[in-house]
Amino acid sequence: MMPETRFGHFCDVGANFYLPRLKGNIGKYIALTAQMIHAEDALHFGLASHFVPADRLDYVEDCLINLDRPSVENIRAAIDRFSIKLDDVNTNKLMHDKNQSIINSCFRFNTVAEILEALQNEGSKFSLDTVDQICQGSPISTALTLEQMRKGSKMTYSECLQMEHKSWKITPYEPDFNEGVVATMIEKRKPQWSRKSHLDVDFEKDIVAKFFGNETK
Repeated sequence: MMPETRFGHFCDVGANFYLPRLKGNIGKYIALTAQMIHAEDALHFGLASHFVPADRLDYVEDCLINLDRPSVENIRAAIDRFSIKLDDVNTNKLMHDKNQSIINSCFRFNTVAEILEALQNEGSKFSLDTVDQICQGSPISTALTLEQMRKGSKMTYSECLQMEHKSWKITPYEPDFNEGVVATMIEKRKPQWSRKSHLDVDFEKDIVAKFFGNETK
């Protein structure tokens, strides 16, 4: 779960490097909607290398503790022994796989407004629920998050961290960050964002100029 846009922030901790590199546009979906995904989804989309169900964890722990030669290879083999393989994942437990074509189609755009329009036009319950989820986030934060992911898809990991660090020096002084933290974490109410809708965001002024300076788009 990446809930940052819900409290006026952006997806950080290297998310702008690994989320754009997931299958299709699932990374954009996760970042903009703040929706929680299941372990099966994490494995399916490449966010996790292993999935050990809770009822097998004690066996894994016991196996690791009693390894005669705890090399990297032996540790990996022990975890593999109790892991669910991708081919064995119950597709009924995949939350987003059945909606992957909608996600890939509607989240292919480079602005939040275009994504919202595409979801509205698609019109399914999933798409309309997704519109509501995106709109719960700060318009500034969602626009910044999407632009960082667009840029991050062409950056190295180090460059992504530098981009995030630069944004970290600006975001805490933005009104949406303070409003989001106070509203969601302290007062338990709906935040009142500085922009009423995503159409109110001046992309060049609010995002490019403020967070990226003279960098090219």
